[in-house]
Amino acid sequence: MLTRTFGAVAAHEAGHAVAAQHFGLRVVTVSITRAQGATTYQDSGAVPGVLAVVTAAGIVAQRIAGLAEVDLGCVDLARFEAEHGFGDGRLYQAEQRAAEVIDRHRDAWERFAVRLERERVIRL
Repeated sequence: MLTRTFGAVAAHEAGHAVAAQHFGLRVVTVSITRAQGATTYQDSGAVPGVLAVVTAAGIVAQRIAGLAEVDLGCVDLARFEAEHGFGDGRLYQAEQRAAEVIDRHRDAWERFAVRLERERVIRL
C-alpha cells in the first residue's frame, strides 16, 4: 500500500518505468525523494509517439493510484509538448494509450511502485 508521503511520486515514476519497459526501452534508474522523482531510460530510436506515451504514463499511473492531488505530470507533458510539438490532440491519445499500458501491467506497476517507495532508488 502506497503512502501519501512518497506514494504519488512512486506511482508516477513507476508508471514511466513500466511504460518504457512495455515498449522495449531499457530503464536504467528510477528514484524518488519526498517531492520529486526521476526515471532514466535509453530512448535512442524511439518514435515521438512512444515517448509521449511513456511521458504520459507518469500522471496516468498517479491518477489510477488515486494520488493525483498534485499533478506531477503537467510539467512532464508541457515539456514534451514544447519539445515535440504535440499540441494537436496527440497528447490526449498518448494518455489514453498510457492508461491501457498501465492497466495491462497493473500488477507489475503496483509492485514496482511499492518497492520504489521502500527503496527510494532502483537501478536496473
